Amino acid sequence: MKRRIQPPIPVKQTSLNKFLPGLSPVNPRKDYIAFCMMQDHHAFKSSYTIGIREGNIIEINERRCIRCQKKLLKNGFNKRIIELDLGAGRFVFHLQRKRCLSCGEIKIDLSSIVRAGSLYHDNYARRARQHYKSGLTPVQIQRAFITDFNVKISQSTIVRWVNIAAKPLREMLEQTPVPSSGYWAYDEIHMRIRGVKCYDLSTIDVVTGFIPGNRVSPRLGRLQGRNLLVAAKRNRQLSINMLVMDGTNALGGLFHTRGFDKITLARCLLHLKWNVCKKIKLFAGIPEDSFKRLPARYKTLKQRFYDVIDSPDETRTYITLEILRTMVDRAKDKILTRCFKDIEVSLPKIIAWQRDPRIPKTNNKMENSHQHIEYYRSFKRRMRTIDGGQRVADYRVFDKNFALFPAYVDKIWQKRCEWKVNLLEEPYDGIACGAISYYFREINRLNRWYGNYCAFWEQYLAVRA
Repeated sequence: MKRRIQPPIPVKQTSLNKFLPGLSPVNPRKDYIAFCMMQDHHAFKSSYTIGIREGNIIEINERRCIRCQKKLLKNGFNKRIIELDLGAGRFVFHLQRKRCLSCGEIKIDLSSIVRAGSLYHDNYARRARQHYKSGLTPVQIQRAFITDFNVKISQSTIVRWVNIAAKPLREMLEQTPVPSSGYWAYDEIHMRIRGVKCYDLSTIDVVTGFIPGNRVSPRLGRLQGRNLLVAAKRNRQLSINMLVMDGTNALGGLFHTRGFDKITLARCLLHLKWNVCKKIKLFAGIPEDSFKRLPARYKTLKQRFYDVIDSPDETRTYITLEILRTMVDRAKDKILTRCFKDIEVSLPKIIAWQRDPRIPKTNNKMENSHQHIEYYRSFKRRMRTIDGGQRVADYRVFDKNFALFPAYVDKIWQKRCEWKVNLLEEPYDGIACGAISYYFREINRLNRWYGNYCAFWEQYLAVRA
């Protein structure tokens, strides 16, 4: 059955402009195509071009309607104040309105000159986001614009510009994996949001330097740690073989559950030494947070603990542990006994790096990553909301990962080229063929992940010429 086409309803005006006197009525038959196209008029994106002529007048360059090819008629002016890019100044423009007899008012797209609904050029918002990504607060960004462009932008406007990209950035970071070796470090930042204690849970790959996951949470526990690690694995696209921690017990028995029981745990030796030094200070009658030096007669005892931690191999570790056990048993002190039990329980984590040289002895890379996030001076104690803290962390994580991608891609490409040279020397080397195929797939994955970062950069951060 053929669909019957209903004739259009005669309309006297297609927009408010039709109320002007002296306009001819619409001819239903003559303007049937234009009438049908007007049904989706609001969803239509025009491709008109604009120009600026003498007298700061902005108008459409086209003389005819791109829909029905009818001649466009001038329809008065609208006043508009615009702040041009690169400190070119603040100008008053007049928008030359034009209309079509059939299509009605022609909307002028000013995105190439100024942001929609604003008097500032789009590049101001992009520069503000780049400054925010670099760790500047809205107050500092405002001062930077005054110094560079002699333009004073309100802090609320700067925050609004930054918030526009906050949700797309969070989605992109959650969905896009990063290069990972499987050797990660975990730590948390204790922060204050409106005076309430909160936590920034973070991970970092100790080999590649990328940050797989970062979340700001009002609580710290097993559930929050599990959610962070599950999200960081990007739906099992990444794997965790080893995790370096600073000795915290906040995650409880997470690593005894299914899916996490195969992860090798390592402990930061530097944090372990700090704990030992605090306990020996208490044994010597000195407050653990005191900056007073340890008396000389206790330094030998401290060195015995350090010998266990710094042992070069497992054999030496167990020998120094038994020597230390003898000294602690003779002392018969609760503080030393508790410190020794901490060393004994953590022994598998202490010697983990001896079995695998890729495991770091300390958690320094994680601490350096924290400093990168805390460069935003308000992050630690002056954030107002959880979403605000997450926004800062996301921008800083993007800044770090985006800077690491080019060098890492070049490194993988260089390895592929080295294997191709080996294949030229030995054409029937199966290992070289497999390595070339592996690096080829790896480069394709990296280009896809890096492409997501570049797409976000181009859409929200890149300054347009």
